[in-house]
Amino acid sequence: KTLTVLAPLVENFNSLPTKWAERASALLGEVYLATSQIDKAEAAFAAFQKYYPDAGSSADVGLARLAIAKKDFDAARVKLVPIVEQARATKFPDSSTSAVYGQALYLLGQVQEASAENAEALENYLLAVTLFREDAAVVAKAVERADALKEKKVIVP
Repeated sequence: KTLTVLAPLVENFNSLPTKWAERASALLGEVYLATSQIDKAEAAFAAFQKYYPDAGSSADVGLARLAIAKKDFDAARVKLVPIVEQARATKFPDSSTSAVYGQALYLLGQVQEASAENAEALENYLLAVTLFREDAAVVAKAVERADALKEKKVIVP
């Protein structure tokens, strides 16, 4: 149902220099990923980059999601590490960057779990939960993964 509303909206307003149009464009790729339409997600993220070349971290998080969906964890890591480094240097995040940082931390945690770097993944999940709480869905997923790792007796180094 989201696609029936979002896709025409993005098609009509892509490249409009407003925050809502940029966010809608970024969300389209994420919705395609959620519905396992990888090819359409890839096209949507390419269009997002074309129309919003200054999106920066938002674009990289979307591309990292796409890479994770394709099981290309190395490509995802390349996109996420610089964002996570920025997050770690941030003491008091504002709402515009907090959501992106939380998403990047959660996604890097997934990449690290896939590489059996469980302690590092737990640390990233906990950072997403405690400091970068703007995206409630990401916080919920990070709590779930952190709890699963704690049950395995993983500890933060």
